[in-house]
Amino acid sequence: MKNSFFYVLPLLIIITSCGGGGGGSSTPDPIISINPIIDTFTSSASSVSEGDSITLSWTTTNTISCSGSGDWDGNKIQSGSESLSLSEIKTYSFILTCNGENPQNTVSKTVNVNVS
Repeated sequence: MKNSFFYVLPLLIIITSCGGGGGGSSTPDPIISINPIIDTFTSSASSVSEGDSITLSWTTTNTISCSGSGDWDGNKIQSGSESLSLSEIKTYSFILTCNGENPQNTVSKTVNVNVS
């Protein structure tokens, strides 16, 4: 019986020194939110004549969804292009807005095209 005490004692010391008891407070892991990025948003021309067409092109990173506003609208794919015919003499404003994984985390870029 005496010998078993010497085997159990080191085992108890190892268990208690490893911190296996809970009860301490711990801080939760921080929430990491990856920011959406509009890498490029361009027009094939910045100035055109009435009735001409342009092509808007864009690429994004870390985005879940994108939409257009201003002089174009609707849902847009995360990276792509779209051709538009500009039939009115004015300065057109095209706004691309993209969302990240957190819906409140958005980014926007604007392209203007002058039609004369």
